[in-house]
Amino acid sequence: MKQSLILLLTGVFALQSAGGCFSGNDTGTKGVAQQKRRAELIEQGKELLSQAEPHMAKVPFSTILEEIDPKDPQASFGLGICYLQDTIELTSMLLSVVTGAMNFAGVSNGQGLSENDYVIELIADLLSQLESRLKNSAELFEVAATTKDFSFQIEPGALMYLNLKPALRLGPDLDAADAYLLAYLSRTLQGLLQLLGSQGLNSDIMGFVAKVNNGEISSLDGPAISSALAYLLNSDSRFLTLAAGTGKAGLDAGTKVLANAQRDLLAGMALIKEEKDDQADDAFTIGTTGRGRKKRNVLILKGVWDQEKEDYRDLDITLDNRFETSIGLLASNLEGQGAALSWSEGMMPILDTLLLVVIHENLLAKLGLQLPQELLDSFASMTPEDFGDFLLTLIPDALTIDLGKALGTKDIEPVDLRSLVPKWTTSKPKWENGLIMEYECQSDLDSDGFPSGSLKLFCDKSAELKDSPHFEGTPYECSPDNVLGKFPYMEWPDPSLNGLLMLDMSKSKISGYGAKEGFKVPDNRDLNAFIQKVVRSILFLVGK
Repeated sequence: MKQSLILLLTGVFALQSAGGCFSGNDTGTKGVAQQKRRAELIEQGKELLSQAEPHMAKVPFSTILEEIDPKDPQASFGLGICYLQDTIELTSMLLSVVTGAMNFAGVSNGQGLSENDYVIELIADLLSQLESRLKNSAELFEVAATTKDFSFQIEPGALMYLNLKPALRLGPDLDAADAYLLAYLSRTLQGLLQLLGSQGLNSDIMGFVAKVNNGEISSLDGPAISSALAYLLNSDSRFLTLAAGTGKAGLDAGTKVLANAQRDLLAGMALIKEEKDDQADDAFTIGTTGRGRKKRNVLILKGVWDQEKEDYRDLDITLDNRFETSIGLLASNLEGQGAALSWSEGMMPILDTLLLVVIHENLLAKLGLQLPQELLDSFASMTPEDFGDFLLTLIPDALTIDLGKALGTKDIEPVDLRSLVPKWTTSKPKWENGLIMEYECQSDLDSDGFPSGSLKLFCDKSAELKDSPHFEGTPYECSPDNVLGKFPYMEWPDPSLNGLLMLDMSKSKISGYGAKEGFKVPDNRDLNAFIQKVVRSILFLVGK
């Protein structure tokens, strides 16, 4: 009996041991097979990205995240690129919808409100899909960015197309810094779309498009802008109000996403500066330009398609030395924690950096805006700081910007755009309404009430100007302001734009204001006078 018991226990132990051995071998074999499958799927995805096939590349990357590891950094990064390319293609689709609406609008003739709601709903759905894909791509890039020693090698690079034409080649060696900067790009676009989506766009869009198709609106000038905006505002009380049920949430979400985007940018730039290896194959690098006082950091985006040369090239972004500090201040302000941004130190280092890129890349000319060549030549040798000083001669350091307050992350509630638009008329027949505007060049006004200068929006260069009172007998009354205005004076219901602007008129370079005004909420006269001062400076610069 005793021997039988010993044999039984020995047998049970042997079976358990054998079972454990078999189980361990099976797990080990399964693990090896799974890793082999993962490696094959990663290579498939990379190969498809290198062939500009992001839709097909989604399959292997998604398979890894769904079946093997939901936080796999390689698959996350690859799928993030796929979603980013999706966004580009959906943007083209959105433009096609708008174009299609224009072709279809001839039957509406200004009466098709049901058609309007359908088109607006379709556009809103596309905007929502764009926002969703950008959100996904940003979150996926963040997984890669926060992975130690992350590297995504792809030859010759991940190719991205726009309207069947090359746009960008990312790679061949991408790292965590690149992931952060791609997350910045995705979140910036996502946040802007959320802010746009927070506003209701319902109006007689089709009626407006029919006017364009019928040739009744042939140019984007002062009369067309004024009457079209008033028509859209009068046609539907929902136009430019916070979207029903989702408007405030959309504003809150978009503001937070934009703040996070700035943090991504700073994190990516910090990682680039820490890198010790060869950065020649990275998507983003930081170099330097100039010597001595003119030495500046240059953020370089590699692999931008040059349509004229039909080859890829580098896009150089010369940074103001205060750029990163200003980005940090902007992030804090958007989060509702930082103070209002001063014009010279908070906003100008970002603005001068971006505008110099626009000028050097000749983007103004591509938009149909041509600056005098001698002016462009003078900009060519300027550092961002030099350009910022130049801009301060046009826009004085007399304002502060508080995006956090205007968007509702501080102590006041956000408002819709409709309540910030200058006042417009409502009592005239449909297309005869317009923005309420007054000019200081009475002898230059045509029968439609608009001047003969550029775009029929500005007084002609030779027009006689007279400093005059405006909107007398109304809550928007303005006494003469010591500025000979060439731009229309308007009735601003909230001259601070919901707390966005504060003005110190003693710094505006306009006579008649006290020596120490200090920053305060502007009234209608202050805002109009400041706008007139800025517009006069810009028109003088371009010879208008």
